[in-house]
Amino acid sequence: MKQLNWFRFLPVFLILLIGCNSNKEPSSENDGMADDSMGMDSVKSQVKEFIHIFPSHLKVALMFKNAGLKYDPGLLISSGNSSKLITNYDRALGLGFYGVDMAYSAINNQTQSSINLLKISKSLSQELGLESVYESKKYVEKFESNLNNVDSLSDLISDLFSESDAFLKDNNKLDITLLTFAGGWIETVYLAASLAKSTKNKAIIELVGDQLVSLNPLVKLLGENQENFDFTTLIKQLKESKEILESGIITPETETEPMVFDLDDKKLDQLILKLEEIRSKVNNA
Repeated sequence: MKQLNWFRFLPVFLILLIGCNSNKEPSSENDGMADDSMGMDSVKSQVKEFIHIFPSHLKVALMFKNAGLKYDPGLLISSGNSSKLITNYDRALGLGFYGVDMAYSAINNQTQSSINLLKISKSLSQELGLESVYESKKYVEKFESNLNNVDSLSDLISDLFSESDAFLKDNNKLDITLLTFAGGWIETVYLAASLAKSTKNKAIIELVGDQLVSLNPLVKLLGENQENFDFTTLIKQLKESKEILESGIITPETETEPMVFDLDDKKLDQLILKLEEIRSKVNNA
């Protein structure tokens, strides 16, 4: 089996939304439009940098499995609520939640669950205006037939990225992209914190702490891109989550030494409750 590039496994729905921001040329019709384009190019550059530190959800799920953690379907976001998400804000946030849960299910060979979650993600993507990407080459059907072949899935996702980039290159959906990233971050940390508390697994607790690296730029980007959505409440909740995470830093990272991190059960409970507060927007829809 060929060596995998785990970054290519960033959930399909996140890749789709990044694709729509990757190749738009700046306009030269007037100085104002040029300035706007330069500003957007700067934001896109920041997002690209963010992608490099945003964890692959399948890689995180694989770490759970390799650590000997049992699959817990009770942690998943409610799939029955997806049809109740009526705003693009909730749909984009939900897309991030369901993407992580799909990866968690797929890596644990939960075929029916992962396919169901992929179909939910397809439906949400359609409602966000991305329907043609899924339909053009019947990606759901191909995903289903290759679910247990990691190499084939890697090639399939790479192809889907190319198709989505070509289709969406002229659309500006940065706010949707950031919301989906936020949903993915929240669900990743929720699963990790919940599994860390139930198992006392030190490696998973350290994984929780590692998510501080991607949280800081995510909060910054959300704060700078609120033209279509008000992210004030979400930013506040993420900052409160950050405070809990930072309380677990025993020794900060240096140029020569990694961060030493730990959270006791009380702190893990606080973090889980805070993340459940954000998840409830979709989970209790």
